[in-house]
Amino acid sequence: MMIGMGIAVAAPGLLVHYMMLFLAVYAVTLVVYFATGLALTWVNRRHPDRRIQPHRDGSKRMRREIRASMKALATSSALISAGFFAQLNGWTIAPLEATWWSIPGMFVVSMVLFDAWFYWGHRLLHLPAFYRFHAPHHASVAPTAWSNDSSTTVDTLIEHGYYLVIWFILPMPAAALFAQRLYDQVSGMIGHAGFEYFASPTARWPSPLICTTFHDLHHSGFRYNFGNFFSLWDRMMGTVDPRYDAMVAEFERPAAGGNTSGGNGADVSAAGAGTGSGEKAHG
Repeated sequence: MMIGMGIAVAAPGLLVHYMMLFLAVYAVTLVVYFATGLALTWVNRRHPDRRIQPHRDGSKRMRREIRASMKALATSSALISAGFFAQLNGWTIAPLEATWWSIPGMFVVSMVLFDAWFYWGHRLLHLPAFYRFHAPHHASVAPTAWSNDSSTTVDTLIEHGYYLVIWFILPMPAAALFAQRLYDQVSGMIGHAGFEYFASPTARWPSPLICTTFHDLHHSGFRYNFGNFFSLWDRMMGTVDPRYDAMVAEFERPAAGGNTSGGNGADVSAAGAGTGSGEKAHG
């Protein structure tokens, strides 16, 4: 009986502590979201030649996407906060001591694991039974930085459930996972920005790294490029867009030499015509 009373007394305190942690994480996440979005919008307006889909402008959906993102980011923040809260209370695997090697080492390990989680979760969301939860995100055929988190709750739970689960599987130093989440947020917004600045040989075969064009092709074509940080799983599973490497090479050319998105834009725009089962381009 005394144990039961102790739990009853502790429960409200635990809830208050969790809510304080969640609100702090959510507030920081929103600051990163708006700061990154505004910075990318400012840069993009000054470099119209770097637009990947020159005949489409997704900015008309900005307000709708920001509203959806506020909800999705709350879900993501709740997931990572719950995992961290569990670790603080000793309910997870004990984390490695934070050192010069454990934080970067676990950061890299987590990046690879998250990319696998994201790839297969993303593939799942494209199945007819689940696509209705992912369709609102694909309403942005020409994505912008604000599109990155424009998702439903189910979509976010599937793709970001990793940030809750991983605390119970790996001895994750909190700093490593929060650093990865920060990188995920910023790189994801760059990947949805619709303008290419990072095309280089390191973003195409045989490198596993990617650039903005990678995910932009996923939005315009729907059937390819499901990875998040890397192209590894897409190349292994045959789901990398066959045009991707050539488009990256085209963007590498100096603007004075004839490169811009103009030559690629028609191909990208046309890709929306070939959608997978249960998928539809919304414009």
